Amino acid sequence: MNNLIRILVVTAASAMINAGLAANTSFLDDAVVARFKDDDVTMLMATIDGALALPEGESKGWENAKTGAHGRVTVLGAHQAEARECRRLRVENHARGRSGSGVWEYCRSGADGPLALTATSAR
Repeated sequence: MNNLIRILVVTAASAMINAGLAANTSFLDDAVVARFKDDDVTMLMATIDGALALPEGESKGWENAKTGAHGRVTVLGAHQAEARECRRLRVENHARGRSGSGVWEYCRSGADGPLALTATSAR
């Protein structure tokens, strides 16, 4: 009987934790990326990779003709942070009736390391 009670308690606790986690991420339901298809994500990431090599003020757009999703990535500037090269990008996306933008910062993980996302701020 003790084992059965333990199993029921663990099962109930797991269900409550999962419900809590789902509630904590519900804000993403209205995010434009929640409406992206896999191809949209792939196109956005390729655009970001390309934009990281552009000079300040330049931008690069993307569009998925199949889904209608599209966006633009603009280089806002470059700076040094803790002796690391960093670049700030404005990322704007549109998909299925939603729009969103934010400033994303990418910094090198070392002198020759790749640029990796380090901070974001939604607008």
